[in-house]
This record gives sequence, structure tokens and C-alpha cells, in this order.
Amino acid sequence: MIPRSWRADGAWRQFVSAHGSGCAVAVVLVHGYLCMSRSLYWQGLLPLRCELAVRGCSVVGSCQPRTGPVAARARRLASFLDALPYRRLILIGHSMGGLDARYAASRLDPEHRISHVVTIGTPHRGTAVADWALRDTVWLTRFARCIDRGALLDLSLEGAERLNAAMPDREDVGYVSLAGICPADRLGSTFRRMAERVMQDEGPNDGVVSLRSAMRGPLAVSIRANHLELIGHRMLGGVATPEASRSVQPVSVLRALLRRILADAVAEAVGPSRGRGQR
Repeated sequence: MIPRSWRADGAWRQFVSAHGSGCAVAVVLVHGYLCMSRSLYWQGLLPLRCELAVRGCSVVGSCQPRTGPVAARARRLASFLDALPYRRLILIGHSMGGLDARYAASRLDPEHRISHVVTIGTPHRGTAVADWALRDTVWLTRFARCIDRGALLDLSLEGAERLNAAMPDREDVGYVSLAGICPADRLGSTFRRMAERVMQDEGPNDGVVSLRSAMRGPLAVSIRANHLELIGHRMLGGVATPEASRSVQPVSVLRALLRRILADAVAEAVGPSRGRGQR
């Protein structure tokens, strides 16, 4: 059921009346590191995607190299965005996907169609997990290095500092971040070890990314959730989480944020007709 306040949104009704519901605004989901299946990756957001679709807002998913560096992933994302017909694009990036979205908005959007970048559990300042994967000799880190094509360096604490210098924020883009906090004892053994390492080096975290690293921008929200619960999944490392089974708080928070963002994006689309490169 779509909230009544959404259906009564004045800017939305005005736009649909003038242009129809096949609209000028799209939400683009940008996956993170090692995504093997987009449909499974975003499965936890399916109810939200259906709500947006009924509201008339297109929701599409991008596809980037699974373990490539941010620059290469962002170029693939930008090529995908170039083929979309919408006037305004709202990028929602989970984990490393948030870095791809920021890079694309900063350097690969000459026509300024990207209006907002929402990052979820994104390691803006890197993560100790990547540093661990680059150095350690256990089977998991050896496997990570074997399949890596540049992602781990960009996700490291030192690599993130260089990356941030290369992709400054745009003044005409709205930046929102959603971060999670999860006690290590709620996670499976492998993820518990990662959470403890991040806790030791960076402080409270979602099992992969620290709160300090994920919180960024003028609108930053933190909630009790692990790295996958942030996008609606109910377990991480094979351990079901009681909080997730009782409610889907992270998705509810994302829904509220999107409602606010869509109002701004639709209001822009409703405005006087302009070229795609004009704001």
C-alpha cells in the first residue's frame, strides 16, 4: 500500500498531470563489491521498489565490474546512465557502490543530471577490512587478493584518502548517507572477526564499515543494523538477526529519505523546460 501522503504529493500530481507518470526522474541502484546477482543483491528493497514503481518512479539497477577499482566501476556506471532517458537521476549506492556513485557525480556527469547521491554503508574513509585483506594470509584474504582487480586498494584506509581528493562534491548535488551499527556478537564467525578488527582500528561499525567512515555529508543518519540489513537483508554470515525479523527499520528510514529527495527532484522536473545540461 502506498502511503496516502505520497499519493497526495502536490508536486508529483502536478508533474503527472502535465507529463504523464512515465516521468523524468529515476532511482538508480548501484551495487557494491563482488555482486554476483543484482536481483538477489537488491531483494531486500523489493517492497520499496514496488512502491516507487506504483508511484510512477522508475527504479533501475546498474552493473559494474565486481572487483574493479572505483574509477573503472564509475565509468561503467556513467555509460549506463548515459543511456537512460530521464532528466534527473537519484543514485543509491550500497557499500562500494556509494563510491562509484560519488565518482560518477563528481567527474562523469557533464550534463548535471544526477541530482542526489544516497550512500548506504559506504566506506568513504576506507575500511580496515580492506587493509586486512591486502595483508593477511588466511584463506579468505588470499582468495580476495586472487580475484581482486583494484577494488581493495581503493577501499583501504590509505586508498580512500587519495580517492576522496580525486572526487570532490558538487554544489548542485544533494548528498545523503545511511550508516549502520551492529555488535560483533550478532554476526557469524567470519563477519564477527571482521567487525572486531574494524572495531579495534576504527570504532563502532556494521560488520564491514565503521560508523565514522560511513557517516558523511550534511544529512547523515545512523541506525542499528549490519552491513546487509541496511539494504533489507535479514542475516549476515548465516546468523538471523532478531531485530530484522521484527521490523525492517533500515528500509523504512530509506523510504523516508527517498520521499524527501523525490519531492525535490520532481519539483525540479516540474519546473520550466530546460536542456538536459541546464540546472
